[in-house]
Order: sequence, then C-alpha cells, then structure tokens
Amino acid sequence: MAADLITFSLVVPLVGGEAEMNPIMRNGYATFGVMVVALLKAICTLAIVLLVLRCRPGPKRWLSAGVGVFIGVVGVIGNTTAFVMR
Repeated sequence: MAADLITFSLVVPLVGGEAEMNPIMRNGYATFGVMVVALLKAICTLAIVLLVLRCRPGPKRWLSAGVGVFIGVVGVIGNTTAFVMR
C-alpha cells in the first residue's frame, strides 16, 4: 500500500485525477487532496492487517495476506500504467 500511495502521489498530479479508476480515491483526491488518499490507504492497510491477524496460521492467513499484496500491486501497476500512457 505504501508503494501504491507513493506512485499515486507522483503520478496523479502529472496525469490528472481522472486517471484514478477507484471512484472513492478519485473523489477524495479531488475534494481534499492527497492527504485523504493517504488516510484511506492507511485505513485499508489496517483492515488488511487485522484480517490477517484474525486468521489462524495456515492457508486462510496466507490467502488474506496475498489479497492485501495483490491490492497494493494492482494499485502500483495502475498508477504506473497511467503515467506511461499519458
């Protein structure tokens, strides 16, 4: 999520907020700026960490952690693609 936030912070000012596919993040950025995006990403990270910790060690915990990593990687890929395609 930190990498997603960094790429978001670097790319969106260059390509515009319309490049953000997530409407919650796009509207938050348009209304309040990057600080609300950072807050929302921190909340999302906390939710994923709590989900992982709540699961007993084993496949469910790995799946929960994998979903969190996947979400972050998709965000980084999206931000990078928006920058390259501009």
